[in-house]
Amino acid sequence: MVVYDSMERASRLGVRRLGRLGVPVVRVDVMGVRDLRGFDVVVHCAAYVDVAESMENPGIYFSNNVVGTASVAKASADSGSLMIYVSSASVYGDPVAIPIPEDHPIKPISPYGLSKAMGEQVVELFSRIYGLKYIILRLFNVYGPGQSQSYAGVITRFIESVLRKEPPRIYGDGTQTRDFIHVSDVARAVELAIERKAYNEIFNIGSGKRISILELARLI
Repeated sequence: MVVYDSMERASRLGVRRLGRLGVPVVRVDVMGVRDLRGFDVVVHCAAYVDVAESMENPGIYFSNNVVGTASVAKASADSGSLMIYVSSASVYGDPVAIPIPEDHPIKPISPYGLSKAMGEQVVELFSRIYGLKYIILRLFNVYGPGQSQSYAGVITRFIESVLRKEPPRIYGDGTQTRDFIHVSDVARAVELAIERKAYNEIFNIGSGKRISILELARLI
């Protein structure tokens, strides 16, 4: 296994942990990926992921998340590698059905969500014209140790508030619900997708359980 990262927004602690595990980390910009020969599977997680930032500066999201995905997808196709595209449930926008099925309409409500939806279209197009083998995983709200403070999800922010002995900050009335999934379960989902050879399919990756923000705050 080899990790490719631009190091632009990488966690130094995460990089050191990979080093202790003997996993090499190569500094490569996602838009500069050209040769992936020798890799059976490419798990494409590289993306800008801050929704608020995408609203302020959408251009960098389309450049990095869409053009970068095209670069990885073409290199994967040329090398004959299976590409796991890590997408997001944000492609659905405001859901009209709960639980959300994979065939739910795609109507993103942020430049970030749109960039992930466009990335999916790139992957599917490259499958048709270049023979790319792919699996798309639409992740819901992921949490776990080592989560970046810059893009921390609500669970991380609530825990930090409790540790500082401050009340959790809740936006809105707190009745909005989320589906949270631990990062270890996401890793297992990637393993299962590869093991079962679910080529050219799309899967939602979540816990399947909804919890309101108020309930979450009480639990923490």
